[in-house]
Amino acid sequence: LANIHANIYYSESNDLQECIKHALSSNRKYALIQKPGHRVSHDTCFHLIEQAESSPNTAMLCHIVDNDAKSRTHLKRNWYSIHPQMMFLNLEIYKDIHCPDLHTSFNLTTEELYEPERCVEDFHDDYTPLWLKPRDYKLKMKEIEKGTRMGWGWNFLNAVFKYGYNVEGFNLKIRESKEFYYLDEVQQDKELLNEMESKVRYQNSLTTRGYSSKLYAFNSEPYPTEMPNNNFYKLLERIDAPKQFDNYVILSAGFAGNHILKTFNYSGKENVIFYDISGPSLSFKRLLPEHWNPKKQTFKDIFNKLVNIKFTDNTNNQDSIIEFCDDIGEFDELWKEECVRWGGLENFVQHWKTFVKNKQQHEYWRWDILNNHEGWQVNKINKLTGNTFIWVSNVYANEFTLWEYKNYSNIFKQLKKLISNLNDRVHVYGFLPDIKLDDDDSEQIYNSFGRKILKGKIHTKKFLQENINIPTKSFCILPWIHMTSSVAGWYRVCCDSNKNLRGDNTKNLKDDANKDALHANLASIKDAFYSSEMDDIRKQFLNNEKPKICSTCWKREDMGIASLRIAMNGRFADNINSLNSKEPKLKYLDIKYDNKCNLACRMCSAGSSDQHQKELLIQVNDDKRIPNHFDYGRYAKNDRYKKQMSDRLSFRAEKPFLEQDVISAIPELEVLKVTGGEPTVNHKFLNAVDYAIKNDYAKNIVLDLTT
Repeated sequence: LANIHANIYYSESNDLQECIKHALSSNRKYALIQKPGHRVSHDTCFHLIEQAESSPNTAMLCHIVDNDAKSRTHLKRNWYSIHPQMMFLNLEIYKDIHCPDLHTSFNLTTEELYEPERCVEDFHDDYTPLWLKPRDYKLKMKEIEKGTRMGWGWNFLNAVFKYGYNVEGFNLKIRESKEFYYLDEVQQDKELLNEMESKVRYQNSLTTRGYSSKLYAFNSEPYPTEMPNNNFYKLLERIDAPKQFDNYVILSAGFAGNHILKTFNYSGKENVIFYDISGPSLSFKRLLPEHWNPKKQTFKDIFNKLVNIKFTDNTNNQDSIIEFCDDIGEFDELWKEECVRWGGLENFVQHWKTFVKNKQQHEYWRWDILNNHEGWQVNKINKLTGNTFIWVSNVYANEFTLWEYKNYSNIFKQLKKLISNLNDRVHVYGFLPDIKLDDDDSEQIYNSFGRKILKGKIHTKKFLQENINIPTKSFCILPWIHMTSSVAGWYRVCCDSNKNLRGDNTKNLKDDANKDALHANLASIKDAFYSSEMDDIRKQFLNNEKPKICSTCWKREDMGIASLRIAMNGRFADNINSLNSKEPKLKYLDIKYDNKCNLACRMCSAGSSDQHQKELLIQVNDDKRIPNHFDYGRYAKNDRYKKQMSDRLSFRAEKPFLEQDVISAIPELEVLKVTGGEPTVNHKFLNAVDYAIKNDYAKNIVLDLTT
């Protein structure tokens, strides 16, 4: 899987067509195509590869949508489509089907559709099939008329089925590693609440962030099925977010705005401003409080009444509600779902009475989502009396269209301008994207619902759950299987360890700081691996202690960042489950033979390139200027350090045991990691490779190189 991982083209662009173009020119096997700002973990990538490799006839892994499912009829779209937030495309198959556009039009434009075989099972709802496969039957034009409203990506799917390939939905592992937590996950998990509370509090404590308004990342998806009496969300309660306001400014679809009003204790006395992107839907919202009594009329009844009304919205955009109605469909079914969300019709009616009674204080504004933060009428919002609530979650509503038309990043820029221009009486709530606030990127808004914030703790928790045989919670497998050696010749438990291993059979090697450290000039790999200090470290792990030498991992995990410990425990889980704690076996070597290299890259140093070492020695001895990014550069003008620097740059660790040590370890090795220097010009490394091949050990060993 790791080798295939290197054969993926990762794409993130403001232009969807550019994503495809670059993926095809990369000559890789797969392309992970995702909308800008969408993040996936390495675990997700491995799950994608695993699923794709097990399905060689599958053109794409994606979120498949069955628009003919019963629960989707109100959308008035037909056949199958793709939810394009993330797509894993097999580029070899894509070329074989002549590289069709992923999306051309929402209207049927072809003469025939290739009807697929649909799996019986769904992932969750009735519109989420697990897979679609080709079959001979074609839908003729008489069955679906030309011009019929279709979903995103229908033409790509049609080409896939025409040439005999499949599409698959994401499996459970991939779906569980989604970018953002849903509300219910957070409400029930104290650890998540603690983490998100600290993140939001930190966000609002910044004094140099360039904006005055308060920010609260707030995920309303999906909205709770029933409205509880005490309906203020736990996260908002924890961060002391205001519960009630003098003004409510809401961008929302359908009755989501009314849900938000209910959640934030709307009393019927406050000013309410509804934004909408669509002129017809904006006017429809404005007409409902004037004409609808939900206790006496169904939603379908009021729609039939309003459909005959011609109107002009408040931005002079001439639109008829008749155009809006084409997208509605089965109102009675929709209304039943809405009543469930409100916990019954009576709850909604009670809210609606309060809402309608206050209709003279309602305003309806058209929002220019693409180009102009002034479309929010920022100055007017700032002049509102008292505290103002502003809800921006639905900035995501048109993200796929924006992506396709190369305008995705602009919405972030406009939102940034909006936030920067609001005053300190405005409280911004919503499912916010990550937005850089300053030109130097020193301050940034982070979405507290992003899984990436808790990646390390998720991995830790998940690992402990999946590996019931792990000896202790603090356990790390590396001391039982691994050893690393630096260019200078010092041994360490791993590359993230903060100190060199120490032993009794060493002497001062011109380095007072490391006078007792195990060194490859005097000690073999086995001397280090079976040393008394390594035994002490293993005992600490078995006693559920946290060795100080491993502080890097502890600090990373405390911050919620994935650590090397967790990564290696996951990678070598089989070794843990079969571990004999009293018999460590060397299976993983991380070796730097020396700094021999054929290049002197600008980002490198003398420690990893003998070309740099030679040049720096000349510079030091000739009293020439050394760039400050080299460690020696900061001290080059000080005579006190000149001889010491010259000695260090002249010193080469011979490490007489190392080459043979590696060869001796090869029969038991599972991983050989070699950096340098440049491994491929180093005869010591090449000798080890030749030995592994000649003696038939190569098939058992993964090579991990920096070259």
